[in-house]
Parts: sequence; C-alpha cells; structure tokens
Amino acid sequence: MGAATDCAVKDEGHDATEENAPREAGEQQKTEDLSLVEVRVVGKGGGEHERQHNSDARAKNHEVLVARRATHHQGVLTVDGLGQCGGVIVVGRACGLLFGLFGLFGRTHPIILPCETEAVNRIAVLGSANMDLVVRQSRLPRPGETIFGSGFDTVPGGKGLNQAVAAARLGGAVDFLGALGADAYGTQLRALLATEGIRSTGVRESSESTGTAHISVVDSGENSIVVVSGANATVTDLDDTQRTTIADAAFLVMQCELPVAVLVQAIAVAREAGVFTVLTPAPVMPLPDGFLSSVDLVVPNQIEAEELTGESDPVRAAESLSANKTWAIVTLGAEGSVIAYNGEVLGLAPARPVQAVDTTAAGDTFVGALVARLALKVGGSVPVSEDDMVEALRWATVASSVAVTRVGATTSMPSLAEVAAILA
Repeated sequence: MGAATDCAVKDEGHDATEENAPREAGEQQKTEDLSLVEVRVVGKGGGEHERQHNSDARAKNHEVLVARRATHHQGVLTVDGLGQCGGVIVVGRACGLLFGLFGLFGRTHPIILPCETEAVNRIAVLGSANMDLVVRQSRLPRPGETIFGSGFDTVPGGKGLNQAVAAARLGGAVDFLGALGADAYGTQLRALLATEGIRSTGVRESSESTGTAHISVVDSGENSIVVVSGANATVTDLDDTQRTTIADAAFLVMQCELPVAVLVQAIAVAREAGVFTVLTPAPVMPLPDGFLSSVDLVVPNQIEAEELTGESDPVRAAESLSANKTWAIVTLGAEGSVIAYNGEVLGLAPARPVQAVDTTAAGDTFVGALVARLALKVGGSVPVSEDDMVEALRWATVASSVAVTRVGATTSMPSLAEVAAILA
C-alpha cells in the first residue's frame, strides 16, 4: 500500500473573534451560526442526558490535521482546534475524558488539498455499475394505477459506480472493479470512468446486459428503486487483476449489489494485505457468519441497520454493528448520522440543513467522500484513528448535503473544490 506524503495545507487563518460574526446575506450553501449546541450523550447503560456545550473556537495546526483537544470545565466542554460552532457533534472518550464537538461549517479549519505525490493511498471500489432510468413524479402509484410523470433521465449509477465517482471527485485515487455489458450503456459507463480519472482495468466485459436501476423520484425528493443486475450478477469471483488491485490498495469499498461470494473473497484478500475495508450493506441480504465483524467500517442507513441488528433505535444498532473493534456509521437522512466504535457510540453528527430535491445519491456520496478523506490523510496508516474518522465524517456530511440538492446520482455529486469552499 502506498502512502500520500507532503500534501499542502491551506489555512484560511480567520481569527477566533469571528465566531459570532454574522454571515453575509445570500451566501450560498452555508448554515446559520450556532454558538450553543445541544448534545445528547448516550451512556453505555442506556441513560441519556441533555447537555449544552459552548464551543470555544480556536484553530491551530497540528502537523496537517486539525488538533482537537477537549477539556471539561464547570460543565462546559471547550475544544481546541475548531472552526465556528454549528456543525457535527462528536462525543467520545480520550484519556478518560469526554472529547468532541467540532465545527462542521467553521471557517478556521485547515483544508488538506490533493497534491502531486509519487505514492498515494489508492481506493479499490468493488461494486455494481448501472444505468439509472429516473422518472420524476408527484407521488408513487397505487397497485394497478397509472399516473403521469413529470420528467425522465438516464443517469450513470449503481452503488459501486456512485461511490467510485464520489471518491474520485473528492480527491481519491480510485480503481473500479466490476462488470459491464457489451452494449450502449456499457460504453457510456466506461467513458464516464475515464472522464472521472478512475482506473478500469478491473472491469470485465460480460455477455449479459449492463445493469439498470429503475428509480421513481417524488416531488419531496424521496425515491424508490428497482435494480436489474445484469452484468453485475456475473461477478461471482475475483480474477487475478482484481485481486492484485485490492492487495495494492489502502482501502477496499464494497456494497451488496454483487454476489456475496465475491465479497467474501475480496475481504479475505484485503485482510491478508492489511487493507482497510468499508461495506455499505445495501441491499440487505443474508451474509456469512462473522462477515460483518471482519469489516473495518460498516455504513448502513437506519432501515438497513435495523434489518441487520433487529434494533429500531439507531444508537443501539450502531453499538451492535460496531462490536469487535469495527467502526459503524448509521446514516439517518435529514437527522444526520450516528458514529460508533467497538460497541460504544461516540456521538451524533447532525445533517447540514438544505432543501432536498433528490436523495438518490446521498448515501453513496457520503461513503465515497468519507473514504476519499481518509485516504488523503498524511501517512495513510491503518487502522484509522478516531481523529481521522471524525474529520472524514465532517467532509462526508457536507458532500452528501450538496448531492441531495441536485437531481440524479453521479450528476449530483460535488467536487473537492465545492466541499472545500463550504468548509473554508
């Protein structure tokens, strides 16, 4: 595995006295400043306590990452190395003390930008590639009912392709592994991979048709999806090129739109090579015993988390999924996400408030951005630290908030520059 080195850091250098300064009217893709944030702290014993934490926002560099140090003083949690309060809340344990709370939209954060290096932390994405056939409509039809739609688009998609594109746009060096048909949709998807700078040597050509996803998007932005796997279903084992690509990567990203057998093989290759593994368990399907605990990071949404654990409470679900030194992030849509590690919930990351028009790519953008940010960290060492995961979560939250304001899957995903501008 390679490691990115000597990345430049851009420090916007705003003084901490700006904390309560009003933002200019009309400034796009920013949220209101919150100098006082309510935090729900969930204890291991199940007790919940409401606490209010003031953020003492002071930015300073600690090498190229933001140093985050929390001290508890007279009931107020103050944190070093923060931007403006008003964003992600993280509650964890460091040196026996609560630590957390960093500004999701603070303007004092150093921004790590991609740089030219001889070695990088590559991201191997093993997954599906589809052409999404998207219909916009006022509501979903009842059984037997015919209604008129208001629009139709064909958009490149598939959870694997989506996550690969999201990671590439957020600065990741990405390899895509999967299968496409020898048809017009397959040709278009190969062209997209090339345009996005994603290596496709691990993409097979199948005699089956390229996969398709039939997506209904209602005016509120919610969606329902039917997937026809096509060529994706032919990826039942890894070839030599795919095995080598995984072993040479720093991160392996997977979903459950390919046959389970190939996911099991990929996990085995990754573990032997010391590659950090990420799974989006969608759609939920029966998995071999011990499979989830062999993954380094699992990122389900609330429904998937409940199906996997039987827990309707996302906090309990995150605790269950993160057992055995696994990271778990349960996404909650407009409510944000819950992050946990090794059976203990670290906190809640509130969503960035936006007007959603299409949530199709929200989850995949979140995962792609999260992994891209992890891969950009200096040194590229695994296992990933709590600081690394918290920083990546901040970027993923912003990236997914941008995606839901646009129509389509890959067409909605932001660039690194867009996300950096929001966080600047």
